[in-house]
Amino acid sequence: MRSCSLWRFWPLGGVATGRWRLLEYTPRGDSLDSLWQRTRVAKLLLFSYTNPAWWPFGRGPRSMEGQIIRWASKVGPEAIPLGQPHQEIGHFLFEHGLSGIAALILLAVQLIPKLQFGDPWSAMIVAGTILGGASIPFRVMSTGLMGLTAVAHVGSR
Repeated sequence: MRSCSLWRFWPLGGVATGRWRLLEYTPRGDSLDSLWQRTRVAKLLLFSYTNPAWWPFGRGPRSMEGQIIRWASKVGPEAIPLGQPHQEIGHFLFEHGLSGIAALILLAVQLIPKLQFGDPWSAMIVAGTILGGASIPFRVMSTGLMGLTAVAHVGSR
């Protein structure tokens, strides 16, 4: 039996029908769409790591965008975000492999002893590292250039 048509316009109406769509009729769309999209990309990234042939050196710079477009052609363009996976470490591992992760670890080993409490440059490095694990792509000029400047400043101490 179908639910009452007024029930569909209630913000949590999808909960009763089993669809779990919050605020589906807002101008921006469902409030959890981006969360589901990023979860799907994380699952696809984890699935792509099951092929260890490319792990030592990665698949090369700028290979992630093309792979996401290929995945979107299989699961639907609205099912995953096109362009960036919004998971910097997973993206870096996909493109640069274990050798790139080893280079990041060597950089961290050199920078961590030089970080100082109360220093804005050190705070920028720590905040960028935390945020980069979740959402901010460092390939974007505005965020990447600030991070490189902070690393150069702290590294030169």
